[in-house]
Amino acid sequence: MQNIIETKSDYFRTKRSRIFWITLLLSLLTLTVIGFTFINNNMVPDAQLTVSVAEQPAQARGNGKVFAPERYVLSSTESGFIEQVYVSQGYRVQVGEPLIKIANPELFREFKEVQFEADDIFASVAYEQSQLALELDAIASDLAKARSELKGQRLEVDANQKLREYGIISAVKFEQLKLKVERAEMDVSNLLQRYNAYKKGYASQNAALQAKRKAAEEKVAYFKSRIDALTITSPIDGVVKELELAQGEAISVGNRVLEIVNDKALAADIAIPQYLGFKIDLNAVATIKSPNGEVEGTVDFVDPIVRDGAVMVRIKLPQDLPSWMSMGQSIEAAITTSSITHIAFVNKPKEYSHSEQWRVYRLVNGERVSTDITIISADQDNLFLTPGLNHGEQIVLVPNTTSSTFFD
Repeated sequence: MQNIIETKSDYFRTKRSRIFWITLLLSLLTLTVIGFTFINNNMVPDAQLTVSVAEQPAQARGNGKVFAPERYVLSSTESGFIEQVYVSQGYRVQVGEPLIKIANPELFREFKEVQFEADDIFASVAYEQSQLALELDAIASDLAKARSELKGQRLEVDANQKLREYGIISAVKFEQLKLKVERAEMDVSNLLQRYNAYKKGYASQNAALQAKRKAAEEKVAYFKSRIDALTITSPIDGVVKELELAQGEAISVGNRVLEIVNDKALAADIAIPQYLGFKIDLNAVATIKSPNGEVEGTVDFVDPIVRDGAVMVRIKLPQDLPSWMSMGQSIEAAITTSSITHIAFVNKPKEYSHSEQWRVYRLVNGERVSTDITIISADQDNLFLTPGLNHGEQIVLVPNTTSSTFFD
């Protein structure tokens, strides 16, 4: 009986062992099938591509900020207090638009006094000029009268000349007539000298009176300009910045009032490595980049002074800027230089996606040769590679197999 029991025990032990090994083999087979299925589903065909090399101007890259080079700092030319503020911070203004009005009662009082003084001077000058003109007219009238009398005397002498020859009048009377002509001639000569002398004096006196009047006018104009300057106006079209005074606040001559910037004429200062400064030409193309888009400008100035290993390049921006670009904005710029660089690129495969890593192999005699070349950027049609490849070379792109998906 005991032998029968031992035999059955061995039988069941052997049967369990067979079941275990069968189960193990089936599990391994299942895992193998799943593995091959996984690999087949995730492997992608290698991309064999032909390298092209193109020449293009090298670029200097740097960072900087957008600013407004055209700006005006307005200061007070008179003391007083702020009577009215017409604008606020960020307000857009036009040329000649009033910004701030300053009150100065003392200056206004002086202006009125100067106006009253000028009115007296104008009246006095006008009176003196009229008197000079009347005196000149009187002398001219006397001269004309004397000339008329001389003309009459000469006619009388000429008329009595025949009568004297025929003895109708006496010689004494005829001589008396000739004496009258001589006296009339002397009167005309004296009046003419007096007229000419007075006329010269009249010109100088009239010029003095005109100068006196002009001085009074200039004094009034000077004070009026000071009164007008109490209303500060905008010198350009632009935006109000740094408004530093408020209504009712006292102000002195030279105090800073506000700043106006022309935000329609912006520029950018870009810091680039000093060894690239001499390769940048004026009017070179510069692409301004920001997260919102790109804008093209031109190089307006290259600062020859090196600061902290960099030189400053000023970029002139177009006037029709997009709304997202503003003063103080941080940007990146790519500036075209005079150097030429060679760019290696290949056609982008249709299945290409931006994986975390691609491995680039050279294809030499049908064999793959490992390289340290990487994909640096891509556009819609091409992949751009780091230097080290020649035109016409064959390469193979192999995706990183640790990534689950490499192609869309």
